[in-house]
Amino acid sequence: MTDKRVNPFAVPWFDSPMQPLRPFDHESHEDFYVDVDGSFAEYARFHREMGDFDSMLRRGRVALVTGDTGCGKSALVNRCAGWVKQELGRRGHRVEVVDVTQAADPDDPIGIPERMSVVCDQLFDQVRDLGVLRPEVVDEFRGHRDLPHRVYPNLGGYLRADHALVVLLPEVALAREVVAYARYARGRVLFFLESTALGPDDVREVVRATESFTGLVDLRLGELREGDVHRFVRKRFAGHEGGFPRLLEETLDWASGWVRSVAQLQRSMHSTYGYLMDQRTGYGDDDVVTKEDITAEVGRQAGGTGKT
Repeated sequence: MTDKRVNPFAVPWFDSPMQPLRPFDHESHEDFYVDVDGSFAEYARFHREMGDFDSMLRRGRVALVTGDTGCGKSALVNRCAGWVKQELGRRGHRVEVVDVTQAADPDDPIGIPERMSVVCDQLFDQVRDLGVLRPEVVDEFRGHRDLPHRVYPNLGGYLRADHALVVLLPEVALAREVVAYARYARGRVLFFLESTALGPDDVREVVRATESFTGLVDLRLGELREGDVHRFVRKRFAGHEGGFPRLLEETLDWASGWVRSVAQLQRSMHSTYGYLMDQRTGYGDDDVVTKEDITAEVGRQAGGTGKT
């Protein structure tokens, strides 16, 4: 067994393996993206939809990412946000990404106005601390911090010259909430929302409801496709200098038959390798991780027998 052992499914800068990649904070995370669930095609679609950023800078934009739980929506949102920050930075704009995704829970039994008010209130603290506001508007923003209808239409105007914001909003469950944010879109601000609850019909409803005042960027992630599991694992294995056992092709084929999402894949593999790293033996370059190892770890996570 080698002296330097690694967990190939660990992500640098993160304590939890389930945190979505954040390339706008950590540039190295860009190298961890893998084309699963059709995410690369949707990332390219976002590039095309944003174009030369003229519409975002003049009128503001809204992007909505939909898909099942664990399909990588947040990771895609963060990648798109990082790209906007990078590209507009090359054009002389300072772009800040403001993450208020945890400000509200889509399952909380409060109305849309109340949810938006809570988010707006937390937005003030982050934007103020970034130092991107014109000094003369800080008091006005503070006084209206829980009033979305006052803040959002003026948000772009509050910013210093050549500044722009990408705002990562909490997950939404209703089409009406997406429409509400779209109505507030203004120049130099890009709103990002994601949803597990909204289906294709709901998205079409949002597009129709918003087409007269903004162009909605509609990104959709699907299910794991053939080859996604193999592609993901091989990407995680690449570039590591430390020692760790490999997965046989037959084990990957087996995993492809029961894994339902990239989040489930990441969780089970990281946990399996983490458990094996704690063992005294069996974690070298010449060892292999078997389906029995993975099944046992899945069982430990579930508090059950580990049988599938």
